[in-house]
Amino acid sequence: MKKYLVLFVALFSLVSCDSSDDLDTTKPEISIITPTDHQEVLPGQTLQFLANVSDNENLASYKIEVHNSDDGHQHRSVIQSYSKEAFSTEIVGSLTGKSQEISHDIQISSEALHGHYHVGIFVIDAAGNQNENFVEIYIGDEDHDH
Repeated sequence: MKKYLVLFVALFSLVSCDSSDDLDTTKPEISIITPTDHQEVLPGQTLQFLANVSDNENLASYKIEVHNSDDGHQHRSVIQSYSKEAFSTEIVGSLTGKSQEISHDIQISSEALHGHYHVGIFVIDAAGNQNENFVEIYIGDEDHDH
C-alpha cells in the first residue's frame, strides 16, 4: 500500500507542476479604426491612426509602420528597405493592461511619392505572442487611377 501512496503522490506532483497548461499562446487582437482601407491622403497632410488592441493576459508593445506597397512585397516581421522617394515611417511604443487604444497623428511628407501604401500595426503581448493588421491607403492627388 505504501508503494501505491508514493506512486500516487509522485504522479500528482508531476501533474500539478506541469506549467504547460498555464502558457499564454493567445495572440493579441487588433482593430484598426482609422485609416480605413483605400483611404486617400494628400502629401503634406496628417494621417490619423487609431486602433484598439487587447489581449487575454497582458499587452507589452506595438510598432506602427507606413511604407510603400507598389513593389508587391509580402508582410513579415523583418523591416524591408524602400526607395528614397517613397514615404515611410515607424512608431514604437509600450503597452500595459489587457486593452488599450493607440492613437497617433502621422505627418505625411509633402514630397511623398504618390502611390499605394500599407499602414500596419504589430502588437506583442507579455508572453511574446505577436499579431499584425494592415490597411492600404493611397497617398497622392485626387486625380489618380487605382
